[in-house]
Amino acid sequence: MSALAWLFGLGFLALAGPFLFHLIRRTPKGETLFSSLMFLRPSPPTLTRRSRLDNLLLMAIRMAAVALIATAFMRPFLNSNVKLDFANVPGRKTAVLLDTSASMKRVDLWDQATKKLEQVIEDADANDEIAVFTFDAQLKKQIEFTKKSNAATLMQKFGALELEPTWNASNLGDALVDVANRLLEGQQNGQDSEAEEEGIQSLASKLQVILISDMQSGSSTSALQSFRWPDTVKVQFAQVSTESETNATLELLPVDENDLQQLRENVLVRNAKDSGSDEFSVSWENSSTASIPFQVPAGSSKILTVKRDSTSQSSNKLILNGDDAEFDNQFFAIPPLKKTISVRYVGDESPNDPEGMLYYLKRSLIETPTATYNLQQSSSVADKMEFGLNFDTIDFMVVTRPVSAHENKAIDNLLERGVTLLVVLHDQSMLKSTGDWTGVETNQESENDKGDNYAMLGNIDFSHPVFTPFSGPRFNDFTQIRFWKFLRPDLPDNVQVLARFDDDTPAFWHQLAHNKSNIYAMGFGWQPANSQLALSSKFLPLMLRMIELSTRTEPVAANSIVGETIQSPKGYDRFISPDGDVEFIEDSSTQTLHSPGIYSFMSSSDSELADLQIAVNLDPSESQTATMPVDQVSALGVEVGTHSTTDQEVEQQRQLLDFELENRQKLWKWLILGAIGLIMAESWLAGRTDRMSRKQETVEQGIANE
Repeated sequence: MSALAWLFGLGFLALAGPFLFHLIRRTPKGETLFSSLMFLRPSPPTLTRRSRLDNLLLMAIRMAAVALIATAFMRPFLNSNVKLDFANVPGRKTAVLLDTSASMKRVDLWDQATKKLEQVIEDADANDEIAVFTFDAQLKKQIEFTKKSNAATLMQKFGALELEPTWNASNLGDALVDVANRLLEGQQNGQDSEAEEEGIQSLASKLQVILISDMQSGSSTSALQSFRWPDTVKVQFAQVSTESETNATLELLPVDENDLQQLRENVLVRNAKDSGSDEFSVSWENSSTASIPFQVPAGSSKILTVKRDSTSQSSNKLILNGDDAEFDNQFFAIPPLKKTISVRYVGDESPNDPEGMLYYLKRSLIETPTATYNLQQSSSVADKMEFGLNFDTIDFMVVTRPVSAHENKAIDNLLERGVTLLVVLHDQSMLKSTGDWTGVETNQESENDKGDNYAMLGNIDFSHPVFTPFSGPRFNDFTQIRFWKFLRPDLPDNVQVLARFDDDTPAFWHQLAHNKSNIYAMGFGWQPANSQLALSSKFLPLMLRMIELSTRTEPVAANSIVGETIQSPKGYDRFISPDGDVEFIEDSSTQTLHSPGIYSFMSSSDSELADLQIAVNLDPSESQTATMPVDQVSALGVEVGTHSTTDQEVEQQRQLLDFELENRQKLWKWLILGAIGLIMAESWLAGRTDRMSRKQETVEQGIANE
């Protein structure tokens, strides 16, 4: 016999009621009648015996009625022979999602995470299947689904992996979406890969994700916005945290190359919203200059100017002091070392003639802290055989005169090597020898007297890299430059026109040679006799921009983020990581940047090929270590919660079975009917007993009167 509501068994305490009422009797059986009691004060009768029980049958009926009512409220039922077996109850299929992003390097977060993983395995039921995934920018499956009975083996596998946090950024959204899809695929297939090998049928229908992470706010969740989260997959958050929440980060802003006196670096320092400290200092590694303390309030940022001295001139690491979280307290940058750029000028003007173009070109090549220029001239009277010598060192070439067949061939060789060429068509005599590079088929020369009859640039393509620096409203006005002498060329369709005169005549155009060399052509000269370009403020930045584009190494950038993949530049066969490991590479291979620091490409076959350095830094989003609220994730549709354990599932099934049995048997109805019958019997017996008692008293009174 069992019951659904054992708490109603407290109703059996009401059995004491009839028993106590039968013990307490305040009215004596015998009474003596007097003629008048008006002058007497009434007083209660004296009880002589309190423990005497009369009419035990009546008391038993009353107590039995109360017992039946209390039992009915307990909703009793008769147990069947059905027994629930734990082995028949499906367990949970749990995917433990372990955060290995860079923010987990703080203090003891990783130790907390591994302990939570052990606790998850220990708390799992015997029928549960557990797999371990790690995520940073990408999701990785570390351990296949394993039964809880093999928990020791699972922990041994995890220990053998020797996992630790990486330097990559955190992408929580992609990780949750990916692991949810994998759980659904495993449920649909009925077997996961490891269980299929062992012949074990997967019975798990309750899909659970347990996320072990610091839940830093910089983690990306954008993937969840376009994903419909399945109702069968629930996510439980096992968050790890630090006692100290102070965290600040720094970023080096671009160097000001116009500062010719000394190199100054602008540093941006950001302090976290929940930071408990606001006093920091910044300095270059190995700098002899003492770092100056400064304050950055919590949740704000500040730009500082950090000078380089003689000892830190070649330093590539900027260090932030005064922060508890040290994982993001450094920033790597390539030192602004000078680079020598070789420019070859093919023209006959004298460098000291203010009426020629070389005079203005030479003065536009201003030495900066990061660049120095080596300008060489090749005139038509020089030995033609010397023109092609040392052409490997040329970075940028300007042609302003007709070239011979020998010079034409040498320049074609330069174009095959990737050298940038600028052809200045200031008269028609250049068309025949340069037509293969400029694309000019026919033209009409326009000569105007200096005065009101002039042309201006009316249509400029500011989206092209050459004119991008002029795209702002402060710099895009070219209407003050006048042109008196220029060509009117007919260009083929494959030529990209970058600037046109106000009458739609092409003025400046661009095309590629051998699919890798840039060829720029001008239909005018910049000398004062032809135009005002050399005397304007646009000439210097325009020339330096073309030279800058010609010396830029692609596709490798000077600064990168951890986790990016870059293509190895041509000519380099060794790749050196920040810890000194050397990897031999081939052309067109790709390299993944795994940690912050300075990476180098080196060439063992070409001694003249300079080493190429790349500064790699932590993703700025990893420094946003404030805790992300769980509500922010659940608001994106994620089903937050836990599935029931095996014990809970068995208890629920047992309760459902008990409820079904009780609902089918309905013993409480028979108990209520029995209680009603006892109450009717009690009423009849109580009335009969009272009548017999009164009759007995009348007889006794009559005998007393006689």
